[in-house]
Amino acid sequence: MFLPQRPYMPLGTLRQQLLFPATSSAVSDAALLRMAQQVDLPRVAEAPNDLDKEDDWAEMLSLGEQQRVAFLRLLCQQPALAFLDEATSALDADTERRLYTLLHTSCRTFVSVGHRMQLVKYHTHVLKWEAPGKWVFMPAAEFQAALDPQHAAVA
Repeated sequence: MFLPQRPYMPLGTLRQQLLFPATSSAVSDAALLRMAQQVDLPRVAEAPNDLDKEDDWAEMLSLGEQQRVAFLRLLCQQPALAFLDEATSALDADTERRLYTLLHTSCRTFVSVGHRMQLVKYHTHVLKWEAPGKWVFMPAAEFQAALDPQHAAVA
C-alpha cells in the first residue's frame, strides 16, 4: 500500500473514503468508528450517521485529517508492505507517534520517505543518499549516533 503526502480523496461517501481503495469491506461501522478514534479523527468518530454522507472530502478535510484518513485505510487493509511518502508531514509529533505505533501493529514491513529526522526512531534501518549513485544502508541507531554522538553515548 502507498501513502502519499496528499492522499487521494475520490468523490463519494465518507465510508468510501475510509475504505478506499476497497469498494466493499467486512469492516463494521463500529470498527470504522473505533479506528477513526485511534487515528485521531474525532469528527468521524463522533458522527456515525455521516458515514453515508457524500461530499467533496478533499475540500472538507484538512491535509492533516486526510493523512489520518490514509492511516485509517492502512488499518483497514493491513497490507504486508506499506510505502509512506511524507505521509505524516502535516501532523504534530504526538499524532505522528500514535500513528506509527498503530502502523507497527498493523503492517509487517513499511518504508518511509521523509526529510524530518524524527521519523528515524520509528524504523530499524536507514537508506541514506550520500552522492549521485552512492547510497548507504545502516541500522537506525548507527544513523542517529552519527547525527548526534553525544546522544548515542547516553542511550
